[in-house]
Amino acid sequence: MTYDEEIIQQLQKINHRLDQLTSTRRIASRELMSGVFRSVGYTIGTALVILITVYFLSKINFGQTINDYVQKLLPKPIQINVPFSPLLPDQP
Repeated sequence: MTYDEEIIQQLQKINHRLDQLTSTRRIASRELMSGVFRSVGYTIGTALVILITVYFLSKINFGQTINDYVQKLLPKPIQINVPFSPLLPDQP
């Protein structure tokens, strides 16, 4: 095999490999798999961050603080005295 034939054979191998790499079907499947794995990774990462946040927030007792805040927001019940109204059974 001469030097020129060897170069031609190497160029043919390179061209064949480039055709494989630039195949639209291959690129599309690679992009699809990349997108699937990326979305699964984002989902798992987001779930982990949310779980860790909820775990640590559940260890902190915000119950009484939130309860006091809600009690301040709610209006206090008012009593309306209506004259000549019949007494309710639970009233004296």
